[in-house]
Amino acid sequence: MQAVVGQPEKPLRMARTGRLRNGAADPRAASGTAAAREKRVFPIQQDVRYQCLKGGRLAATGIGRTIDISSQEVQFTSQHPLQKGERIRLAVAWPATLEDNCLMKLEIRGPVIRCAPGTAVVRIARYEFRTRGAGLAAIDEPRFRMAASM
Repeated sequence: MQAVVGQPEKPLRMARTGRLRNGAADPRAASGTAAAREKRVFPIQQDVRYQCLKGGRLAATGIGRTIDISSQEVQFTSQHPLQKGERIRLAVAWPATLEDNCLMKLEIRGPVIRCAPGTAVVRIARYEFRTRGAGLAAIDEPRFRMAASM
C-alpha cells in the first residue's frame, strides 16, 4: 500500500485471526492471547468496598483490596466467599486525584468470573470514575487526624 503525497499511510488493522490485513502474522499476537492479556494487567493495590446484588437487592457487603486491574477484569480480596456469576458492585479508592485535591473512586459493575477462598475476579461490564467522600479514604490521612484532634 502506498501513501498518497500529503496524506499519512493508514495503519494496518488486525483481524480476529491475529493476522494483519496484508496477511502477515501480528508479532504482538505471536505469544498467544493469554500472554498478550497478561501484559496489560496492572498491579494496583487499593482499598475496595463491594456489594453483592441478587435480584436488584443488596445481598452482602464487604471490604478488601485490589490485587490487579486490567481493562476487562479486577481481582480483589474479599471478606465473604463469592460465587461465580454473582453480580458485584465495586468501589475502588483510586490513587490519582482530580486537580490535586479531590479524591477519586472507580465504580465497577460486573459478574464474578473466577473465585477462590478470599479472592474473586470480576469482569468489568460497566465502570465510572467519580469523586469520593470520606467513605473509602484511609483513616490515617492527615485531614482525618486533624479532625479527630479537634
